[in-house]
Order: sequence, then structure tokens, then C-alpha cells
Amino acid sequence: MDRFKLLGFLIAIPGLIAPSAFAQDAVQDDMVKVTVQPYIWVPTLNGSARLGQIEAPVHIVPRDFVDGFQLGAMGHVKIEHKGRLVYADAIFVDYDNRSFRPFFGQPLLAKIRYLDFGVGLTKSLRLNDSTSMTLSPQVGVQHVALSADVNGSLIVAKATGKWWSPSAGLTARLPITKSLSAELAVNAAGFGLGRTNYQSGSAELRYRLGRRWNIAGGYRMANGRYDSPDGLSIDLDGGGPMVAIAYNFNLSN
Repeated sequence: MDRFKLLGFLIAIPGLIAPSAFAQDAVQDDMVKVTVQPYIWVPTLNGSARLGQIEAPVHIVPRDFVDGFQLGAMGHVKIEHKGRLVYADAIFVDYDNRSFRPFFGQPLLAKIRYLDFGVGLTKSLRLNDSTSMTLSPQVGVQHVALSADVNGSLIVAKATGKWWSPSAGLTARLPITKSLSAELAVNAAGFGLGRTNYQSGSAELRYRLGRRWNIAGGYRMANGRYDSPDGLSIDLDGGGPMVAIAYNFNLSN
């Protein structure tokens, strides 16, 4: 956990740099670029969960997500203009499993609401005469709301948890060919200052399909601790594959 805390503080530093330091941004015209990106992330998670006074070890594999999935969506939206950006990343899941294996086969009804939104900057760094890397530091707010209702022969418990935390992140994109690029991203929230501590990182390859569309695939890992003294608390870490499709368009200012 200590190394993740250090990572969180380090990535927060670029997001606090004064906007004047990024005055030479790559996006200099009056066009507003909008990117809408739905994605799917299916991780394997390990750790523990506490519902009130009941605590249980947790090992969740992709099959566990599929078995009880009812309704959900994952997506990222970014709006860029003259080197500045506004972003939002969201995960919404409704889950109902009559025999949830990680909780000893007990029925589980759960909801996950994750939202990270904020502002950032975009800076293009020239590596040579033909190649430039794009860096985007960001600062924002993370909101997580969880609920779990277990009603079985072994466990009967119902708990909720809600948390608001400051967040910061950094995204780097490096072109490989005209149509292919590599993207690395790190993000942290809470920084261990309160009852939350979250870190995530991802690496992906992105392929451009024409002017408007691109597809991406890679791997995302995360570590999250959300503590509630009387309600639902979790301490989980893990990772898994992620695939995405993005559509971008321009708006005149």
C-alpha cells in the first residue's frame, strides 16, 4: 500500500502545475474536440469486504461478474479546447446473483456507482522531427457509492457506503505508426488522507479507424480501499483486460 500512496502523490504534482506552463499546447485552434468512449473492463479481484460486523475474504473472477450481471455501463467522455480539457469517467452496475461464489454461495444483490470527473491540460512534447508525445495531467473529484444485500442461510447482512475524494491522474500517448499509438494512464484518489485510498494504472494500444473512430485494447489494474465504520467497507486489488471503442467529433467555438 505504501508504494501506491507514493504513486498517488507523485501523479498529483503535474496536475497542480500552473496553466501558464502549458501555454504551448498542441490544440491551438478554436475547435472543441469531443471524445465519447464506452469500454468494458473485466478484472480479477482479491481482498476483503465487510458488511457491518461481518467480514469475508473476496476472490472475484470474470465469471462471477457475468453470472449476476443485470444492467451496467462503463464510459469515458472528454472535451478539449485550446490545451484544456474536461473529463468524466463512469461505471454503473446493477448485480443480482442467487448464488454468489465469493460469499460462500449466498444470494447477493449489489449496486456499484463510480464517477471521476474534473479538468486537465494537454501538452505536446516533441521527441524528434516527426514524433510528438501527448501528456495530459488531470485533477478532479471521485465519487463511489456501493450497496450490498446478502440474505442467505449463512450470511444475512445489508450495508451501503458513499465516499467523495480528491483525484489526480496523468495520461501519456505515444504514436507508433500513423494509425497505431500506445497510451499509458495512472490515476489516484483519496491518497490515504481519509477513509479512501485508490490507485489505478492502464496500458493499451489504440488503432485509428478513419477520422472519427478508434478502437483500443489493453490491461487495467487497480487497488482500492473504501472504509465505512458502520456500513460497507472493501479493500480490493487486481486487474484484467479492457477493450474500448471511441468516437470523436469537433464543435466550432
